[in-house]
Amino acid sequence: MPSEKYRVGIVFRPLEASGSGSSKRVRGAPTTKGHIGDAAITHWILVFSSGSSSRRVELINNEGRISYSVRDSEHKVPAYYFANFTGHLSDINKLAREHPMNGKHYNEVVNNCQHWAAHFLASLSDLAKASSHRHFGITDRETFKLVVHVAKNKGHGANLPNDLVVATMNALVKLIAN
Repeated sequence: MPSEKYRVGIVFRPLEASGSGSSKRVRGAPTTKGHIGDAAITHWILVFSSGSSSRRVELINNEGRISYSVRDSEHKVPAYYFANFTGHLSDINKLAREHPMNGKHYNEVVNNCQHWAAHFLASLSDLAKASSHRHFGITDRETFKLVVHVAKNKGHGANLPNDLVVATMNALVKLIAN
């Protein structure tokens, strides 16, 4: 099966918590409106677009445990596009399914959607480096730097990086330098 080229982007959704305690779910209409600097207080959804269709990948808080969602759209999802990935949809599905944060306890400060998205991107880059048929490259350094900065430093109020996130951020910072 030949590889396909995808534009990689991010959607920042306003946070609207419903429920209480560990069963909070993040809800909100997808948006790319407003100031991109407000990304620190939003839910992050990764978007992979090719042609006129898109695939959205995101962390889901399932009763206090981290899970994921992969949804396809027949139209191109408006997003802040910052990279290109050449590979397969099955690569994206596998990375979401095998994400090391899945099944762990969700925490707004130390285990949230921003950490999940950042680690996903680092894993995508590693996958591309390990195969001659895949490629991951940054196309908009400013947006990418913002993603790295927010996930590393600010997050939902004040992210406290865990060991996984520190290693992930270091890998993402290397991508910016290249």
